[in-house]
Amino acid sequence: MARQKAEDSLLYLIFRRVSVWASVVILTVIYVTLRYLLPLLMHGSLLAQLGAAFAPWLTFVLALIALSAEADKYKRHKLLATQTGLDSIRVMSWRDFERLVGEAYRRQGYRVEETGGGGPDGGVDLILRRNGEVVLVQCKRWKQAKVSAPTVRELLGAVVRDKATRGIFVTCSEFTREAEAEAHGQPPIELVNGAALLGLVRQAQGQTVPAQAALPQETPPVDAAPAAPPPCPNCGEPMRKRTARSGANAGSQFWGVPRSHGAGGRGRFNSRARLYPLRLHGVDVARLNDG
Repeated sequence: MARQKAEDSLLYLIFRRVSVWASVVILTVIYVTLRYLLPLLMHGSLLAQLGAAFAPWLTFVLALIALSAEADKYKRHKLLATQTGLDSIRVMSWRDFERLVGEAYRRQGYRVEETGGGGPDGGVDLILRRNGEVVLVQCKRWKQAKVSAPTVRELLGAVVRDKATRGIFVTCSEFTREAEAEAHGQPPIELVNGAALLGLVRQAQGQTVPAQAALPQETPPVDAAPAAPPPCPNCGEPMRKRTARSGANAGSQFWGVPRSHGAGGRGRFNSRARLYPLRLHGVDVARLNDG
């Protein structure tokens, strides 16, 4: 793998994780310990003399490291905060794209090592470490072209070679079906397409709603409460729900008079009786006339 960069050193990572005021406290404690406390505890010793002599210089060097870490922290925070969607992500440089992905995973508690790109890293741009897990990440800021199976296979080979836990492939575009099938092997490769990347960035920005959930959802229509059958204008009996079999309103439902009238509910059907419309799912069916 590529040589670990200076910004991934232990001191740098400590200053990146703590606040500005915590950095000031650390530097103050180091200076006071070397300049005053060590000579007091080890009076006359060579170590105490060297500590007192080099305390200002050592504190100055550590302060530079702390300032560099704070400037890098601010830059990455701004890079993450200014992203509004996939369009803003796709126009950034490939280097900023790797920083953005690294910062998103750093917010999840991973220690992120940036390999620097361009080296013999076997397609690895980031190395994530957390709780003994080692994850290799490859980033492709492709706008339209889909990631193919050979490219995913390259990351899989790096995961096997370096004995990593798993791999993550991040892109702004999509993956081919062959690439998705390639990722199901062992060790597993997690595929992060454009939509998933946007959700990852929004989560790192502090939004609790995933990207997919933020999209407007179609509300299913709510059926109106069934209407009570109106009475027949001739006999007063409840009308019946019927379906038109022909004509311009074929298939529509309406209220129709009972088929029999007269004493005891039996008698002659009044063909001139009007059929009343039925309100179904909020839509009025045009009135029909049987006569």
